[in-house]
Amino acid sequence: MSNGLHLSDFCLIDGSKEDCRFSQFERLTLVGGRELDRALEFIAKQISKFSASDQVGAISAESIAEALRLYGDSSLIQNPELFFKYPTALPEIKQTQIHGFKDGEIVDLKFKSCYLPYNSAFAEELASLEENNQVHARWWRHHDRAAATMVAIHGWNMGDQKISALALQPGYFYSLGLDVVVIELPYHGRRASPTQSNSGPIFPDSNFVRTNEGMGQVISDLRVIKSFIAGEGSKEVGVLGMSLGGYSSALWASLDKLAFCVTIVPMVCMAEVAHGVLSRNPVLKPLADSVLTLENLKRIYQFHSPLNHRPKLSARARFIVAGLGDEIVSPTHPHRLWEHWDRPEIHWFAGGHVAQFKDSKAFKEIGRFLTGLGLASR
Repeated sequence: MSNGLHLSDFCLIDGSKEDCRFSQFERLTLVGGRELDRALEFIAKQISKFSASDQVGAISAESIAEALRLYGDSSLIQNPELFFKYPTALPEIKQTQIHGFKDGEIVDLKFKSCYLPYNSAFAEELASLEENNQVHARWWRHHDRAAATMVAIHGWNMGDQKISALALQPGYFYSLGLDVVVIELPYHGRRASPTQSNSGPIFPDSNFVRTNEGMGQVISDLRVIKSFIAGEGSKEVGVLGMSLGGYSSALWASLDKLAFCVTIVPMVCMAEVAHGVLSRNPVLKPLADSVLTLENLKRIYQFHSPLNHRPKLSARARFIVAGLGDEIVSPTHPHRLWEHWDRPEIHWFAGGHVAQFKDSKAFKEIGRFLTGLGLASR
């Protein structure tokens, strides 16, 4: 390996054993080198094939009007706690060891989501989604208390821990001395229904209610994880997210006090992304010319846009990574977040939405940023 590190420098468990569920991709994020570079090239090609589905569910003038009635009130921006309510109690959290290190371990966390829908009419549908209501996360933790824990949030159409490891590099941040929790978002990874369409996750999608309630479930699940790891001794908890995860991260940092927030190729206006997809669908053209407008979509999604809330962490604890040639999330998104966040440190890389996989400097810059906060060691 080019950096002189080997798996034996970290691991107690023999990775060749069949019952070891610590994947080769996850190992590579610890040791780096050419094999990691090749894996990143591979996964970048796979993710670059992902695109927002042109298949849409039932959208009508009535469903748009109902979504505007439910979520279009500006009071949800002025008082976000009306929608983003704190869980009243922690659920039982099952811990299963996945792998052992000389200085720590990897543990899978599983618990029942505490989220109660804002829209009571959605409660029955949500309750029926058994897989989605079981939250899964993977915790890379040191035996000795780390300076901080990073909660890492993947992007749309990801969620498999192997893929998320390559995208979010938990091994790299673990080797810098941080604990890392890689969460699986609603309707992704192990939370996807077996009958879910091959066209992609059903969150976010053209179902306005499920998309908005899904954002509520994201924040609720993150709050449970934060409370749990704080109870286990982690005093400083921050977040890193990519794409949809970047959107979720910036929102969370605007609702709760965190130690840091790193957003990678973040979307910041879900309405613009949704409008770009829906307005291209010929079936929806009559609606697009009347009620399926960008203005109405902004009203439906406005209460969870990071641009409509102020961050609760200091400017020095905010960091943005963005692609100059991003074809999925326009560079205007991270630029607007940068302006809204009072122009914190930002790292621009050449290329598109997944080019950061092939730009190791981006993660090195994040490592430098965290070291500057006194939360990581180089």
